[in-house]
Amino acid sequence: MGYDLGVDLGTSVTRAAVSRAGDEPRFMSECVPLDGGRTTLVSALYLGEDGSVLAGEQAERRGLAEPDRACRQFLQHLASGTPIAVGDVTHRPEELTAEMLRYVLHRVAEREDEPAARVAVAHPASWDAHSRERLRTALREAGHSGVVLVPEPVAVAAHLAAQGRLEPGRTVAVFDFGGGSFDAAIVRRDKPDVFTLLGEPVAVASPCGADLEEVLFTRVLTELEDRVGSADTDDPEALAAMGRLLAACVAAKEALSRAIAVTVPVLLPGLRSEVRFTRDAFEAMIRPALQAAVQALGTVTDSGHVRPADLDQVLLTGGCAQIPLVAELLTAELQRPVTAPSDATTAVVLGTALAASRGMERVAETAAV
Repeated sequence: MGYDLGVDLGTSVTRAAVSRAGDEPRFMSECVPLDGGRTTLVSALYLGEDGSVLAGEQAERRGLAEPDRACRQFLQHLASGTPIAVGDVTHRPEELTAEMLRYVLHRVAEREDEPAARVAVAHPASWDAHSRERLRTALREAGHSGVVLVPEPVAVAAHLAAQGRLEPGRTVAVFDFGGGSFDAAIVRRDKPDVFTLLGEPVAVASPCGADLEEVLFTRVLTELEDRVGSADTDDPEALAAMGRLLAACVAAKEALSRAIAVTVPVLLPGLRSEVRFTRDAFEAMIRPALQAAVQALGTVTDSGHVRPADLDQVLLTGGCAQIPLVAELLTAELQRPVTAPSDATTAVVLGTALAASRGMERVAETAAV
């Protein structure tokens, strides 16, 4: 049975979803494993001196010992066209993005026993024509042309529409608080497969989920400052331990969306301890960053001449969508329904897969105001 493929090249993690024809005219989409049994692939590459290429967690692990041969954030470099130095070699961002795409396309084709019939790739709504052309170049270098490019908030709206949660004529604000970036946009569904971006979308590297994790990480080190000392950057064991501590802070950030308190284990060379955080304390630390994000959404509504009353709902997506304070601040600011769905982290890729099946190429142009 043939399938179409959607890819979400996130700053922190990459996802893929396949779409298959269901009861006409419907299509059904689902996420697929990319890294072992996980449906998330860390957006990281390792380029060996021998020409070998690793992706995902394997790349991260090798990168701990050889940080100069690992690279991340290449999607941001793709947007700007800035080259990336890996070892002694400077690479075009299109080249590295192509490696990541090639890995994803190969893994999915292996699982499905055939290549995808059609492919769609999501991108930030704020990207200009030059950024999108660099993405097309990366796709061609990965062996695919004629790929559908879909603005991320449009993919989210397509996913909502497929679930019957966004009728034609309705308008939604998409507040995407991801691990490596923050994006805000307003989308109106004009027709079944026609969506319009209202105003100028916002995309910034900060605030983002990594900033919130860094807040916890820094606080842990501050709490134990007299016992931690400075990590030996030449000691692989110390670097690996710091990596595990950062991962524990990531897990703590996620847990505090559900729990009122968490404990972060600290397992460093010569030190075994723990630091406790309450949700109230965590929210006090991150409130300024979240307030800045809420104000950024306000610039989108202003540029599109959209009143809060014109919004049918505000949809939270990305890895930080479940943080209660996000919805609290948005509700207070806009006085509109705010939803953080259970599929907040996968809405983009699921909608992108649907866009591949429906051929929704650039249906969302910024509306003239």
